[in-house]
Amino acid sequence: MIDKPFDALTYADIEALVAAGRGEERRLEFKRQLVAGSDGDKKEYLADLSSLANAQGGDLIFGVEEANGVASSVPGIMLDDADKEILRLEQLALAGLQPRISGLRSRFLPSTPDSKTGVLVQRVPASLNAPHRVVFQNWGKFFARHSRGKSEMDVLELREAFTASEGALPRLRGLHMRLSDLTHVPQRPGAQLVMTLAPLALARRQEMLELLSYQDAATPPLEGSLDSAQTLEGFLCWTKTGDGQAFDQVLTHRAGYVEGLSSQAPPNTQSTEIMVSEIAKFLRIVTQDAVRKLNAKGLSGPWALMASLIGVNGVQLYTGGRSRPTRPSNRYQFDFREVIFDDFEPSVLIPLMRQVWWAFGRERPADQDINSG
Repeated sequence: MIDKPFDALTYADIEALVAAGRGEERRLEFKRQLVAGSDGDKKEYLADLSSLANAQGGDLIFGVEEANGVASSVPGIMLDDADKEILRLEQLALAGLQPRISGLRSRFLPSTPDSKTGVLVQRVPASLNAPHRVVFQNWGKFFARHSRGKSEMDVLELREAFTASEGALPRLRGLHMRLSDLTHVPQRPGAQLVMTLAPLALARRQEMLELLSYQDAATPPLEGSLDSAQTLEGFLCWTKTGDGQAFDQVLTHRAGYVEGLSSQAPPNTQSTEIMVSEIAKFLRIVTQDAVRKLNAKGLSGPWALMASLIGVNGVQLYTGGRSRPTRPSNRYQFDFREVIFDDFEPSVLIPLMRQVWWAFGRERPADQDINSG
């Protein structure tokens, strides 16, 4: 895979692969020509997609010549209508793979802004629904990926793939709720919102990100002074209160995910109310920034967002406007079901925020602005 956000890829990045003598690998495949109309070509294409999704994901690049698996030139491909070709390939993938691959992305990169010659790149995510089977023209085959290509899965590989997919979400959930034990900064007491954002591919591979400063890391909402520091696990950013405690903390892990911790009790009061708008605000700002910063490190969706509220015994939820606060909670902790999304926009938070309202005995209004909770 090219270590760059998918939306930021350019033709120059493909030329750089040739200049660097980049070879095909588990997460990178070169194709000289586009998928032709023969059944054999279509099967080969579907096998390539499935092998990438069944492993760690990766990039499939059309228009690159290779010699012994190493990129040697970029002759490119000519497309009169790139959108039409992308639609053809994506429809072939939809019809020819079971289950469908969620999050497949395609882009045509022209050699010059107005050129019809360029390369077509497809980014295949590591899948939680693996293994994917090619179902085309009476085929029913599964493919695995290795360092120099693909091969049909044997029984042991199939068993391991099914087991890995079943355990993927539990492994991601195991990353949640760790920040309070890892941070060296004391957190302001009271009700807390805890969140974790991780790419689904993290269930299949570990990263080692280079995090040199706060500019590489996700940050909390900037209210008050921001401080930051390296830690064993990654790069920590926090907003300080007057007494040296943290109001919000965000840790970007070198392993490739982000955790956040936010005090929800109003500052300098003894109030037992927390505000639904503040919960939504922290989730929205940190998730958006975390996706952007992880994208810049070459990580991509689909993403899993997990959230919990802790220390909420006796706490009421203020839902805004003229609404009265909810009844007090009789539970210490609420763990909400994760939301999974490909690209972040604020509306992806709605299923999570509905759960927040339910936890305090209310139904979230259908017309509620996500910026207000």
